[in-house]
Amino acid sequence: MKLLYRFILLAFAGAVTLSLAANDNSTQVDGYTLHYSVFNSDFLQPEVAAHYGLKRSKSIALVNITVMDTDTEKTVMANITGNAYNLAGQMKDLAFKEIREGETTYYIANFRFSNEENLTFKLNVKPAGQDKTLPLQFTQTVYTSK
Repeated sequence: MKLLYRFILLAFAGAVTLSLAANDNSTQVDGYTLHYSVFNSDFLQPEVAAHYGLKRSKSIALVNITVMDTDTEKTVMANITGNAYNLAGQMKDLAFKEIREGETTYYIANFRFSNEENLTFKLNVKPAGQDKTLPLQFTQTVYTSK
């Protein structure tokens, strides 16, 4: 059983790494690099999604946030809140789930969307042990899988 979970962790790490590499979106704020990506949940293998309690569907996407200390280049834990808004101003609540893999920490939230929906993400990132909240805003168009 441990071998299966290791495989699932490696598969998830690979999916997240590929999504970050394909969309190397990041911004630096106050000593932190905030990496973000958005991808269709069908990209994940069913076993990986089930292991982490993530929903898979053609119309469900994932937003992935990684917070790195720019000095140590290591990920740090954080509290992430926020929403996504479409062009009509409709809000999508985002509930982030922390995923730890060894020394790496990711924050994932899934949400429903319509094909070719253009979304603006407005997030607040509060690194552990810090009093200030870092703003993160970006726009992404999401597509249903075929």
